[in-house]
Order: sequence, then C-alpha cells, then structure tokens
Amino acid sequence: MKKVFAHSFFLFLFVSYLAYAECGDDLCGAGENTTSCPAGCKEPVKASEERIVSRGPEIRASNGKLGILVASVAIENGSAILRFTVLNQDGREIFNKDILARPLTGKGDLGNPHPIQGPDGTIYIAFRDHLRDDPGIPIFRLRVVSSTDGGHNWNFLKENSDSDGVIDIDHTGVWEPFLFFDANNDLRVVYAKERSAKLCLKQHNKKQDIVTKVSTDHGRTWVSETVAASEGVSRDGVPSVSRLKDGSYVLIFESWRVSACGNANPHLLIRSMQSRDGVSWSKRSIVFDPPANLESPSIATWPFVSTLSDGRVIASFTSNYLNPNGGTDAPMAPEVRKDFDTFLLLSNGGPGFDKLVWDQHSLTRAFSFSRDSAHTNRYSSLAPVGPNAFMVFSGQPGRFVIFNY
Repeated sequence: MKKVFAHSFFLFLFVSYLAYAECGDDLCGAGENTTSCPAGCKEPVKASEERIVSRGPEIRASNGKLGILVASVAIENGSAILRFTVLNQDGREIFNKDILARPLTGKGDLGNPHPIQGPDGTIYIAFRDHLRDDPGIPIFRLRVVSSTDGGHNWNFLKENSDSDGVIDIDHTGVWEPFLFFDANNDLRVVYAKERSAKLCLKQHNKKQDIVTKVSTDHGRTWVSETVAASEGVSRDGVPSVSRLKDGSYVLIFESWRVSACGNANPHLLIRSMQSRDGVSWSKRSIVFDPPANLESPSIATWPFVSTLSDGRVIASFTSNYLNPNGGTDAPMAPEVRKDFDTFLLLSNGGPGFDKLVWDQHSLTRAFSFSRDSAHTNRYSSLAPVGPNAFMVFSGQPGRFVIFNY
C-alpha cells in the first residue's frame, strides 16, 4: 500500500511484526508487497473518485443481498431525517427511502445509524433517538427499525419511548449502536453506555463501557445486557464488529491509552477485543496507537472493521497524527480539531481467534478532511463489494471511495 507516514513515524515502527502470510498465499503480510511478493500480494488501490451519497453528518454502511446498504441522517429543511439508501457495487443509487424525521429544535437528537440485513432478508437499522424536552433530565434512547420488503415499509415507528424496537433507554447516556449476528445466528447489538460520574483529577467525569444485548424476536425486544469492553475509567466507545474467516469475531473501538485516572485530556487510540461466539469477549489489545507529539496530542478515533473476501481484516478510523498542530485557530480539545484524516489498516494475512496481528506498514490514507468539517461527521465505515473491492465511507457530506485489491 502507499506509504503516508511522516518521517518521525518510522521511529514508531521499530518493532518486528510477526507475519502469518507468505508469498504465494494471495495475502499481504508484514514486510510483503507487490515487489517482494509479486505472485501473491494484493495492494488496495483507489479505484474511484470521491462520490457524495448523503448530505447528512453521519453515514454507515454494510453489504447485503440488495447491494450496499447505507444508513444516514440527512439535515434538510430544519429537520434531521433518518434515510435508507441502497447502492449497487459500482456506487450507483438504486433505492432511497426517508424513514422518520425530527425537527432541529434542540429537543431531540437523531444519529449513529447502522444498517444490516439478516439471513431471511430482513433489514435492520439501529440508531440513537434521544429526547431532550426537559434539559435537566434528558432521555437517552437507542432504537431499531426493521423492514421485510426491501426498505419500502418499516416497523417499530411508534413515538412512545417504551414502544417496540427500543434497544436501551437511560438518563446517563447510550450511543453508537452496531448490529451483527452472533454464532447462534441471533441478532445482537453492541453500543457505548455511560456510567455514573467518577472523580478524576478533581473533576467528575462519566466512565463509559461497551455493552451488548440480544434480540430473538427480530428486533422487537432486547435483553441480557452484558459488558463487552470496560477498563478503569476509560471511555470505551464507537464499537464495530466483524466475523473472521475461522468463524470468530473481532470488536474494535476507541479507548483511552491509559485507563487509570491521571490525564485530564486522555490520549485516544484504537483497541480490540475478540470472541469465539460473538457473545463473550476477551483478549483486549491495541490496534493502532498514534505516535506522541510534544506540541499537541495525536489521537485515533471513530473506528470501523470489516473482513475482506481474501480473509484479511481491515480497519478504518480517523486520526490527526499527520497534522498534530491543527493550525492556529484549532480548538484546544484534540477531539474537536479539524485536522483529521481517515486511514485504513490491514491485518497480517487472514487471522482467526488465535492470531490477529495488525500490519502497521499497511497504513494508508483514504480521505483528507477540509478545514470546515465538524468533528462529529468523521465516522468511517467499510463495505466489501464483490471479490476484490470495498467501499470506504466517511466525512461530511457523506461520501465514499471504492478501492480495488
């Protein structure tokens, strides 16, 4: 892959990475490229220009039987609109449907949509639908809607907070739902859940865990909440799950670098957990830790993970490590700087539960953000298309690029 490292970043890569791939296995491992391994190494290369698919701030996608399923929140005519779109493998729109809308009055908060299609063809979209009628007691709510006719009609659209399709409702905070099917073929969700505030550096800050629930009635009810990722006072969040070639699962998310109290402005990085069945999680480890910068913190955040047809795992995320200063007008908090780029990172070969190593040499930049982009609009997502291509979605407006490999 193209090398986009700043010169100083090579100091970060002095570690020798164990490669599970070798020439001729059709997979790229650490230290392999099309020059050293011409017979069996595929490099992702950009195959299209950026194309707009949504005018809204958040967009996520998955591949399904109908094509590439895209869920987004469009901001139009004073409303936030939950929108479902289907693209073909060339990126052409073949279906579009507005599902529900919320007025931009400050009393609601619609976002974080994620689509998935089940084995029986049912389409599900999970999203946040917070209520803020009383500013002192906001209602944080995650919901799911479903369609059995290709997205033309949707279930669970009642306005009541206790209606069918509610994943979780809370007064502290729930965010970023991600849907997948576990090894039992049950519909499952992972999401970020805030806990009661803890005192850290004389400030009360809310800790955050990643929790999971299951639905056995096609998204109508959600039960059996358990913790998937939690450590110290870290705010683990923005979860994404993919199934590996051996049937096991990988969960990636953003996390604090040091989970103990001791940093008022924590360094964010990308971590992972693994599971044999998609239910119980272990093996907490680092996916990408951006190099430190003395002038300004470098962070990595907003991740997504997918498995390519050749078995390699690919992660996307945003980071400011190539632009650590952010310009003289950049806000102080690193998470709201406007100097982030979207990156891709590949695993060594096709990993399974017992071996998952990330090839740090594969890091490449997919998108560069403009200076007027907002920090909440940099969620990335990935969708494999066909045997040798994938789409990368990111940014505002919602856009995508096709990569071949």
